[in-house]
Amino acid sequence: MTISSIYNETIGKVDMSSLEDRITFQKVLYILKELGAIKENFPFGWYIFGPYSSEITKIGFDFVERGIDREVRVSDDFWSKITKFKELAHVGKIESNKWLELLASMHYLIKYRKLEKAELFIELSKHKSYFNNRELLEKAFKVLNSNLFESLNSI
Repeated sequence: MTISSIYNETIGKVDMSSLEDRITFQKVLYILKELGAIKENFPFGWYIFGPYSSEITKIGFDFVERGIDREVRVSDDFWSKITKFKELAHVGKIESNKWLELLASMHYLIKYRKLEKAELFIELSKHKSYFNNRELLEKAFKVLNSNLFESLNSI
């Protein structure tokens, strides 16, 4: 399956024209990778807007600017994971791109930086002012530990 067809199933047409579009592209693919829907081992590190992969950025621009679409392996239960992703993407009450950025950032900091809940909230509040809402942080934390995100419950 191609990256553009996967993205189209989740958010819509691949668009890399704005910073928000590029952030959303990164977060969608990060979450799908962590859910196990995509079986590629894209390398992600921590950057200004949370988990970031230069390889993912290149894939997005290759598609938009040159029409080159990347084939990736997907899980046997890919469609059920896509359904979970869609449910997950609509849980937040802020713009979906900010919600996905929050979930991806929170997940990354828990899993790869081993932050506890209190440290996590402090780090995210410093990261972006729109993450300074305790109720929103609690909601995202709950989602990460819910059945909706069961494949991430190992965090």
